[in-house]
Amino acid sequence: MREDPVPLSEVLMALPVHEGAGLMRALRLGATVTCVQRHRPDGLRFVLYGQGTTGVVRTREHRRLGSDLVADLMARLEPQLHRHCPPGG
Repeated sequence: MREDPVPLSEVLMALPVHEGAGLMRALRLGATVTCVQRHRPDGLRFVLYGQGTTGVVRTREHRRLGSDLVADLMARLEPQLHRHCPPGG
């Protein structure tokens, strides 16, 4: 299985404008986000990795870029952001 990096701009372009806000907030709070596409025999799969203050989280594999993929990442990453950032910060 081969993995290729996917630019974060491509991930953001696959989202409706209002859905990119959570991802941009995570980046402002210091999270690091990367995306890869995996070439599998049954087609492409996308995975997002996020690093917060306490470690790395990984989404499950998704068939396409978009809201489901980012929502999966944010559900895993948000607890780290809330735990180490003061309200309003």
